[in-house]
Amino acid sequence: MPHPAPDFRLVLDGRDLSDRVRPRLISLNLSEQRGGEADQLDLTLSDHDGQLALPRKGVEVSLQLGWRGQALVDKGRFRVDEVEHSGAPDQVVIRARSADFTAAFRERRERSWKGKTLGAALGEIAQAQGLQLRVDPALAGQQLPVLGQSRESDAALLSRLGKRFDAVATVKGGALVFTRAGSGTTASGRDLGELTLTRDAGDRHVWKTAEREAYGGATASALMCSAASPGTACAPAPSSRDPRQPVPSPAFQGTDLSSTLYLFQSLLCSGDSDPAPGAGG
Repeated sequence: MPHPAPDFRLVLDGRDLSDRVRPRLISLNLSEQRGGEADQLDLTLSDHDGQLALPRKGVEVSLQLGWRGQALVDKGRFRVDEVEHSGAPDQVVIRARSADFTAAFRERRERSWKGKTLGAALGEIAQAQGLQLRVDPALAGQQLPVLGQSRESDAALLSRLGKRFDAVATVKGGALVFTRAGSGTTASGRDLGELTLTRDAGDRHVWKTAEREAYGGATASALMCSAASPGTACAPAPSSRDPRQPVPSPAFQGTDLSSTLYLFQSLLCSGDSDPAPGAGG
């Protein structure tokens, strides 16, 4: 049985250049990021005859990937970011990054949310960026006692929220996607299904295991003006549970680790504390 042959479709500035690129193609590499980083497309083309025209920076590229004879999968839109010519042998390297990560998405902002749900905050971010919102229903209802964005870009804020809720936070295909990491479902909650891979499905494999980052807990302190004395909250992470998840804090009964860490922002917003907080993990 013959092995399937890979195929692609490449559109540059509205023109389908697949047939012209194919005989010159040395390598095509697509790096898809799960966090607040842009997907990157790297193309290496042969310029053995010196006839290859260099694309303008900022021009839009769209890519589809798949197998010959089958429907191709749309991998999104990119903007040419770097162009490099080297030799001999003469080659052209074109690097393009996701068009969804605009300059406005990396612009630092000042705003805050209080008493909102995670879904409501993400909805405001998506609307400001002109994006659709696709958020896991199990995460959309999470309450945010307070959330501050101080001289922080929307990309950085999404990355921080992704780490806080152990979620994939990214922008794909004109949509802000926020879904649980490793859940096996789409952002709307639809099951992705399963795929069984066997040794005869490919000619190479790699298996790797590593210890993930572990934390012993978190400590937070602030000067409480009403009591004229510093207050400290310590939330240890027992070895029997995932240290990234919120745990009860003995200093603040009825709250969780997330609320403890964001205590100071809440106090500052309400005006009940002196702006001299400190926190350590």
